[in-house]
Amino acid sequence: MISPPASVMAGSVYVRYANTLPKNGEDEEPKGIRGMKFAVGSDHTGYGLKEMLKSRLRRMNLEVVDCGTFNSQSCDYPDYAVPVALAVARHEANQGILICASGIGMSITANKIPGIRAALCLDATAARLSRSIYDANVLCLPSMLVGESFVVRILEVWLQTDFITQKYKSVVQKISQWEECQAKSKNSTKAVDRSALKAV
Repeated sequence: MISPPASVMAGSVYVRYANTLPKNGEDEEPKGIRGMKFAVGSDHTGYGLKEMLKSRLRRMNLEVVDCGTFNSQSCDYPDYAVPVALAVARHEANQGILICASGIGMSITANKIPGIRAALCLDATAARLSRSIYDANVLCLPSMLVGESFVVRILEVWLQTDFITQKYKSVVQKISQWEECQAKSKNSTKAVDRSALKAV
């Protein structure tokens, strides 16, 4: 089910396209989530939602590392986005979950870390797309834009969806190539052009 704000942004054409994507089992055997480790974090606005989702993950026998915040006192989202993103980038966690009021600040911050593909998801369709096509490894959620039931559904779809490796692996690899080019370049993007992206 798609929340009204997200359906307006997505548009009917995009939703029809998303619905044609293979579901688990139609392209590859689902890898499952057993044994996965999740790093979670939020600012004060998402603290309650984080605690709820953390409990749900643990009830599924999934390991959870809580990177804060640990109360509802006012705080800054980058202080928690970075530890979660680093945990995923360093393979200390398989995936990350970040929550702030809109989810935007968390996604912007997390995507500054090389190796992170953070996706802000406002509905289940976005969650499925972010995993199946873009191999997103950090789920960013809003605490104030959609209801709790929608957030739970978004998480469920995220957990149930695998990356369609055969079809989109070469595209996602180009993101990693770009990150490697930037890391090697002293002048960052000024010294890196499209020719640096080798065909894969």
